Amino acid sequence: MGTSTFMKKLSLATFGAAAITLGTGEVAKAGLNFISTDAGQVGVINTSTGGFTEVARGSFMYDLALSSDNKLFGSDASNLVGINPELGTFSKIGSFRAFINSLGFDSNNSLYATGGSGFYGVNTLTGAASLIANISGFSSSGDLAYDVANNRFLATSKGDSLWSIALNGSAAKIGDIGFSRVYGLLFDRGTLYGYAGQQQIAINTATGAGTFSKNVAGVNGSIGGAASAPLTDPSTPVPEPATLLGSLLGMGVLGSVRSRHKSQRQQKQQAGALNRS
Repeated sequence: MGTSTFMKKLSLATFGAAAITLGTGEVAKAGLNFISTDAGQVGVINTSTGGFTEVARGSFMYDLALSSDNKLFGSDASNLVGINPELGTFSKIGSFRAFINSLGFDSNNSLYATGGSGFYGVNTLTGAASLIANISGFSSSGDLAYDVANNRFLATSKGDSLWSIALNGSAAKIGDIGFSRVYGLLFDRGTLYGYAGQQQIAINTATGAGTFSKNVAGVNGSIGGAASAPLTDPSTPVPEPATLLGSLLGMGVLGSVRSRHKSQRQQKQQAGALNRS
């Protein structure tokens, strides 16, 4: 399949210049997972190696959400933000009108969120969050991951426990993770990963227990959010990403970002030369 097929994008006009598609569903299934850090980084995480590749830097995103048609969003706690990893830009879409520190898409590309004890549905065009339910005993610590096999979300609660949340807001605690400051969650090839500080943890979805996986290389600060595209068919095999950097270069994402940074450096150098002359 050619690069042009991977690089099909929505019109920026129809999507409000807020976010872009990253390619076809095959790209998401090839292992493109995103994390954010409290240093304002957004980038791709390779769960197999623990390697991180930054694609954008700006305001701290408490959490990220990636739709199955590859639109990337973030939450700054107050607003829904569209993220363009090709350009490295962040665009405010609108206010949640609530405190939101986690985001997640289901397989129908409906966006959900949590904040405090609240479970919300979110309008991706306006950012407005609508309360579905308040969950007794739950206090969101920062992420949602959609479990397609069971049509539910898995979420982290303060105290570092794993919870199951149905789409109607009914919820139950699964168990304690056993690691502190677990803020990010994502599914990759059937495994639920959590992120605490700069650690990647594999989490048992039946018990909530976490097991150290690996340290994440290349991040500044602590990992705050994570996202993977929700697969609609849990039986579909997902190939191991042999070289995630190569995948990004093939898509033109990193090439575009590096070109932008190079152009900015050249402009600064030219401006400096003019000032000295």
